[in-house]
Amino acid sequence: MKGLALSVLAIAIASLHANGFADPAEAADVPVPPSSTQAQLAFILDNPLPESEYAEAKRCVFPNSYRKVEILDGRHLLFWGFRGNVWLNQLRAECLGLRKDSLLVFELRERTLCDMDSFRGTPRSNTMSPFAVHCMLGTFETISEVQATALRVALERHAQSPTPAPTPTSTQTNEE
Repeated sequence: MKGLALSVLAIAIASLHANGFADPAEAADVPVPPSSTQAQLAFILDNPLPESEYAEAKRCVFPNSYRKVEILDGRHLLFWGFRGNVWLNQLRAECLGLRKDSLLVFELRERTLCDMDSFRGTPRSNTMSPFAVHCMLGTFETISEVQATALRVALERHAQSPTPAPTPTSTQTNEE
């Protein structure tokens, strides 16, 4: 399926922008999606992304094709390659306990790093903690450096925003 993960990422970024995480000057030309789930779905279907936003998912990358791995959060890794190549890896599941400063140890089954390969994230701190987080890679999506930067900023803003508490419905009454 061509670029499904990248399109979901683009929709998530658009959603973050629509929820007040974007600079108002930047968002002036972007239509704002409605708030209800059904209306948002209709909005997404009525406003498809341009073909340039879709990328081919790669199952594997060669270890010598990237120079560093950046941990964005417990769900997203950026593999920074040479000559401007960047791959986004959306992990198979939330990797609880993975920190931005974790040391990653990949468990290769072949000569390549592939979808469903495992890795451990160990703390870099001076404490000799035996704790290591075990995680599983997803597919690799080719993205641009600009998209990588936008994703990093959006995820940082989202992590810093307070989560709204649920509000009681107005139909509930306390009669005694």
